[in-house]
Amino acid sequence: MILGELACRNARRYPKKTAVVFENKRYTFEEFNNRINSLANALLGMGLSKGDRVAVLLDDCNQYLEIYFSIPKAGMVAAPLNTTLSKENLAYIINDPGANTVILGENYVETIYGIRSNLNTVKNFITVGPPPEGMKSYEELVSRYPSDEPKVEIDENDIASILYTSGTTGLPKGVMLSH
Repeated sequence: MILGELACRNARRYPKKTAVVFENKRYTFEEFNNRINSLANALLGMGLSKGDRVAVLLDDCNQYLEIYFSIPKAGMVAAPLNTTLSKENLAYIINDPGANTVILGENYVETIYGIRSNLNTVKNFITVGPPPEGMKSYEELVSRYPSDEPKVEIDENDIASILYTSGTTGLPKGVMLSH
């Protein structure tokens, strides 16, 4: 099953049942799917398109789940980053797949600022938390864009994410996963 269809199907079947609980946040399947769609539409509205790579540097939170479903639902490819990596390895993993967007937690703003000049392909920075100058607010994007299903044709063979090894014997290597 295509990842984005899972959220949509559950929203249709169980709209009022609780889907996500994280700290003081609770979302029904319908609310969760709406937030996923809003983020997917925001990414598309920012000029991203099918096949674009989006790196994610974020601790556990409800937004991480939304991102996990939104990126492939919009036809893009998620490149999750290990938060314990060195700045050099983070820059490598962001550059290697050609990520043009980084979604990051506010804890990692200084880390990204420290490598920003080395990020060859990144044009967009989205922050979960208060955005510093030059970065967009995750919550503002979700609130501004419609929650309609994104208009992107997704095939089960499309790449949904690229996961990287730890690089213990050299540079990290990416493994592509399809829907």
